[in-house]
Amino acid sequence: MKPYLIFDLDGTLASLGEPCLPENVALLHKLEEAGAHVVLSSGKPTYYLCGFVRQLGLKDAILIGENGGVLQMGVALPPPVYQKAEIPPLTRRALKELRGMMEAAFPDRIWYQPNETALTPFPSFQEDFPKIKKMLDDYITPEMHLTVYEHSDCFDVAYSALSKGTGIHLLAEVTGSKPENMIAIGDWTNDYPMFREVGYSVGIHLPEPHMATVDFPTLNEALLHLLKKIGS
Repeated sequence: MKPYLIFDLDGTLASLGEPCLPENVALLHKLEEAGAHVVLSSGKPTYYLCGFVRQLGLKDAILIGENGGVLQMGVALPPPVYQKAEIPPLTRRALKELRGMMEAAFPDRIWYQPNETALTPFPSFQEDFPKIKKMLDDYITPEMHLTVYEHSDCFDVAYSALSKGTGIHLLAEVTGSKPENMIAIGDWTNDYPMFREVGYSVGIHLPEPHMATVDFPTLNEALLHLLKKIGS
């Protein structure tokens, strides 16, 4: 049984906002030809991943978006299979109310990533960041089960139980494959939850190399290793 290879996107398959290098695209095709199922797992929505996968030219890629919140099979829109993680009603209501509060307080000053399971506001003006942070701190209570991730250009407000690890279990539920038969590949600490769920993990210049089964300086070296591993 050929494995599912779950790749992080930014920093792993490509630099932020950049395409995958041609030599690595060629190796991904060889992995697919060898029978591996190529999966992308990212904090981005699956619709964002669709364009990237079309550039790769993969035949049957599986997309996991919003840090384990959404899964779709292939890049067709609408997708033939589209599954969302369960979010408690109180958490969903809080996300909706937060968006309404932001739209009222910052009209035309925020772009909202079109998520299904989270709230990701991108403020247009740097001076709004501390105001939005205060709004989140003042509104969110423990029973909402929301976690806020602050980035340089946005905030992610997500159901606390979701992670790339829950994305692995969503993949197992949809495909019938066991997590121990999967391989996860990533470059950063937010990939550790999926490392912990799978049978084999591959780091790309990780800050803590021991968190993965093996660690490589570059994606190219990691792909060559995977090709040898699944072909043996």
